[in-house]
Amino acid sequence: MNKLMSKFWLIVALVFTVTTFSTCSDDDDKKIDYAKQITGTYTGTANLAPGVEFDVVVSHKSENVVRFAVASFSIPATGITVPSVECDCTTSDLNGNVAFTGIAKDVTILGQTQDLNVSGTVNKNGNMNMNISLGIISVIYVGTKN
Repeated sequence: MNKLMSKFWLIVALVFTVTTFSTCSDDDDKKIDYAKQITGTYTGTANLAPGVEFDVVVSHKSENVVRFAVASFSIPATGITVPSVECDCTTSDLNGNVAFTGIAKDVTILGQTQDLNVSGTVNKNGNMNMNISLGIISVIYVGTKN
């Protein structure tokens, strides 16, 4: 009887050991690189003047960092040419959309040299809403990913 009880407890210990030890999957959240989700070329308009349309090229720089680039363009009927500009922005999730924000230091546009602030969102359909400000100049750009 003593041998039977020893085997019984050995089996109980074995069952306990097998059921309590198991492999665990990686509990770390999968990191999402939001920068990759918005990389591309966007065509849109800005509220500078009627007919102002230009492309914004968004390139992946590093994890959750993109570079926004706008080539030089002219504002119709004004004779004003806006020089090309680039700004690096960090990206993050904002209620299912990709948010971005960044500052380009010492940018000169129309004779003003100041920091250029860029912020906005890109939704799942590839629609971009971007706020661009340089001192007292504030521009809203609305574009769609090509």
